Amino acid sequence: MPLLLLVTFITKNFAQAPFISTGAAAGLGNYGYLEKDALTFVSLARNTYTNIDFLSARFWVTDNALPNPGGDYLYHTYDGPDGNWNCTDGITIKRTTDFNTANFGGEWSAGSDVYVSVFAKYCPIGSGPWGPSTPNGTTTGFNERTFKVIDFSSATHASTTNMVGNGNGVCNTAKVVGSFVIDPGSAAGISLTRLRVRNSGTAVETTDIPNLGLRVYYEAVTGTEMFNGTETPAGQLSGDWGGDATNNNYYENASLNIPITGSIRIYVLLCDLSTGFTPNRTVSLSIDNDGLNFAPLNNTFFGLMRINETNITNQSVILPHRFTHFSGTINKDHNLLSASVVNLQANETVVLEKSSNRINWNSVYTFNTINQGRLQANYRDFDQSKLQTYYRLFIYNQQSGSKEYSNMLKLEQKVIKSGISIYQESTTRAIYLESFNYNGNIQLQLFDASGRMLGKNEVLPVVQGQKQVMSLPVQSSTGLYFIKAVMQDGTQQFLRIVN
Repeated sequence: MPLLLLVTFITKNFAQAPFISTGAAAGLGNYGYLEKDALTFVSLARNTYTNIDFLSARFWVTDNALPNPGGDYLYHTYDGPDGNWNCTDGITIKRTTDFNTANFGGEWSAGSDVYVSVFAKYCPIGSGPWGPSTPNGTTTGFNERTFKVIDFSSATHASTTNMVGNGNGVCNTAKVVGSFVIDPGSAAGISLTRLRVRNSGTAVETTDIPNLGLRVYYEAVTGTEMFNGTETPAGQLSGDWGGDATNNNYYENASLNIPITGSIRIYVLLCDLSTGFTPNRTVSLSIDNDGLNFAPLNNTFFGLMRINETNITNQSVILPHRFTHFSGTINKDHNLLSASVVNLQANETVVLEKSSNRINWNSVYTFNTINQGRLQANYRDFDQSKLQTYYRLFIYNQQSGSKEYSNMLKLEQKVIKSGISIYQESTTRAIYLESFNYNGNIQLQLFDASGRMLGKNEVLPVVQGQKQVMSLPVQSSTGLYFIKAVMQDGTQQFLRIVN
């Protein structure tokens, strides 16, 4: 009779380990990226472990930029708002106080890796509770997760305008309503994939701002960067993104691909207004709570970024309603500015400012000739020490202290030794040729951006003291071109134009 071997399997129930809670209300467990200055709590789950005296979140930080990476430990929950577990309670989840970035010193910098685990202390035989400074009982760690520190800044930038016009979908002039900088430090290979912003101003989605009226551009941070339309476009922010058809002033794009290989400045532009928008309404953008996502670097990284600084406008941007005209022309010895403003109030004045770099502005004149709420005036600027000059107007409210800005003008004197000036007027884009002390013939030659000559005019007579509008040698599509003016004596002058 064969021998029967009976095998009995004994099943043992192992307790599930404590862990860092994840999800929208879990604090740190909701993120993979942390702003350098942002704080948040940690939600810790006791799970099925019942012999816990306390849990804490244990941090270890590695600064990848240092030759000898170090770290620091930081314990939480022991002094958290929910107190501690004890050996007999049945509570399963508690949250810590917010961690303090100052505890990590220089280790906490852009590009640093942050490792966080659950640190558990079991119930001792003696009385408790016990803390990290008075250890008793067995301790162990669980459930390590990884995060990345990114520096985020929404400091005021000169590209953010106080007033925007209706671009009709065109973004090649400065209509910036929000700007911020992302610095990854030593991190490399990440990309911004999602941006969600909210307008807390009085302008209304669809009614004033079209669903696709906001667009995103970016460029590398140089310290002198300024939006001029040559930045890289990244896409549109949609008021209806993700099926959100409610006019709730939220705009989003979750399909961005902005490479963050170094410090990047990101611009949000209002490139269009809805038909029938209401003048004098405002735009004030902030990044929505949890409104930034990056592509995860690995399986331990969540894509969401925790940030503190959310306001990216820094001031209310006013929709156009009162500046009806502001233009300028270049003359032999001065720049001539022409302004028209309507609906001025009794406590308001109009001030002209000028700048050589679009960053530092000086007030040069205050217009007082206001008649029945309307200003129609000219101003001649005879100071030509700066060949390239920027101008703007603002309405100053003496009661509230608020300022409302006009569009910005750029005028540039280009006079050569032969006494010929050739320039493009900034508003109408017309090309002018003026002779100061030159009589003779001149020929205009047109080149594209690559240097290829497209055509040339017949030889034209020029008379001293004469100013005339010049037409392009050939009809050209919209784009960047160069005009070369050739005089009888062989003197040449170049002009960069945007047709």
